[in-house]
Amino acid sequence: IAGGSIAAIQALVSQGIYENNRDVDFYMNKVRFDCGSAFFTLLVIPLLSLTASRPKDLVWLPRPTDAGCKVNECWPKVEGIGSGAGLHWPWEKDEMMQICQVSNCTGPCECSSGLFAGWGFELSGTDITLYAFLAITVFYGILVGIIYDRYGSLHRAKCDAFGLLLTYWVGSPLMDYLTKGISFRDSLRDECLDIVSVIIPLAALASDIGRLNTVRMLQQTTAFRMGLVAGLLSRVFKREVGVAISDAEQVQASNSEEAANFEETTIKLLDQPPTNVVKAGPYVRVVTTMPVSFKSKVQDLFNSLPEKQKAVYIDLRNFVSGEEDEGIDTQVCIGATTKSANHHAIIAATAGVKASAAGMSKTSIRSYGNREKAMCRQDLSKAMESCGKLAEATRDTAPSKMRLELQGMVAKLADEKIAPPVVQFVAEAK
Repeated sequence: IAGGSIAAIQALVSQGIYENNRDVDFYMNKVRFDCGSAFFTLLVIPLLSLTASRPKDLVWLPRPTDAGCKVNECWPKVEGIGSGAGLHWPWEKDEMMQICQVSNCTGPCECSSGLFAGWGFELSGTDITLYAFLAITVFYGILVGIIYDRYGSLHRAKCDAFGLLLTYWVGSPLMDYLTKGISFRDSLRDECLDIVSVIIPLAALASDIGRLNTVRMLQQTTAFRMGLVAGLLSRVFKREVGVAISDAEQVQASNSEEAANFEETTIKLLDQPPTNVVKAGPYVRVVTTMPVSFKSKVQDLFNSLPEKQKAVYIDLRNFVSGEEDEGIDTQVCIGATTKSANHHAIIAATAGVKASAAGMSKTSIRSYGNREKAMCRQDLSKAMESCGKLAEATRDTAPSKMRLELQGMVAKLADEKIAPPVVQFVAEAK
């Protein structure tokens, strides 16, 4: 229990260190952790030797180098602290612990001492199995570290679980078949254990579904608050305000003269940490001409608890306009420029705009229509291609003229640029 608790604490501490040092290269963190592990390993080896109850754990004790030694007289008799014995100091010459002698123990019972006693020993020569296992362990540690560094402890745990599952269903039966001739069917006859092993993929699937639903719910909450802020800003500025859901690679600074008069506020969403800890998580970008105090209150709104949301928004509204915005039209343009449709976020943002107006003013909500324009351009391009084929087949000029008209229509269907003032949700960087 203590070992499991310490391992869990170590995982949490490691995750915290990784998250607080995102700007540090993975291999630098790897070297730091390995140096710490080496230090504590070197510290544990003498402590284990002092308190051990097995001969092979005492590095300074002469002992058989092959675990297959069947001569009992060659194995030292060691008692641990739990049996009432004292510490096993190297200078103590206990006769029961010094019975492995070169004169009596030969072959597989040959005696040796030291930290690397028995490494690769075989009667036929050197066995590379232990060294191969060491190399695989080092490679496994690097691979686990990369997964841990980029995707967090949850993904690492799921990968470890699937490794055990692969070992149980494939590795172990294959080994039994190759070494003992046992069929796969006989190797997996423990129905209870078979059923228990299915828990691993089901638990991973449930974890992923729960995470996706949680992310969706948090995005809806953020989009609703974006609608609240956009509706309020629309009445303050007496103009249309944009609400945009965008991918990280699509966010670019505007070079227009009007944009130069606006200031940008980046709001980190504390309840939406990044999946990949190396990259930035999602955030909200508010581009307005409001003072610094307004920015801090907006940040409080986006990171408020659900039960505090209404009170925080009322405080924000009273700070900005009080009741002076009543009767002013609310004009908001909402749209998603992401690869996915994000219908849930758009619906939540629309609800937020309507909640912001709350019957105080006329509400006008329209869409950027960029996704619809993209679909329309795609359909027109297919029509242009068909007209080209028709003109080539019939040698008629009419399809060619239609193709030119369609080309002009495609040119007119340019995406509407997201201009300030705007409240923009930027998805996590991929």
